[in-house]
Amino acid sequence: MIQIYGIPNCDTIKKTLKFLDQKGVAYEFINYREQPLSNEFLAKVINAVGLENLINKRSTTFRQLSDIEKNNINNGLIQKNPTLIKRPLIVNGSEINVGFKEEFFD
Repeated sequence: MIQIYGIPNCDTIKKTLKFLDQKGVAYEFINYREQPLSNEFLAKVINAVGLENLINKRSTTFRQLSDIEKNNINNGLIQKNPTLIKRPLIVNGSEINVGFKEEFFD
């Protein structure tokens, strides 16, 4: 089953879940504010997509970071501020992707 990680009030998450519902795709939604990502899982995600692709530099959270924090993003900072992660974070078996792309679900 596809796992979708994000926050429920995010417009991109809403768009993704609506798309999946319309296509009849089974998924599990994980609100990572309520269920924080483990160090191990976060390391796996970073290894799969790269830190640059994982971080949403347009987010309010990112813009509020100090310059030192922006230049030293690590697991602890991401876990403390999960909205730094581009949404949605999608796990489909061994595949991991960030951002909404319809072709990922084909």
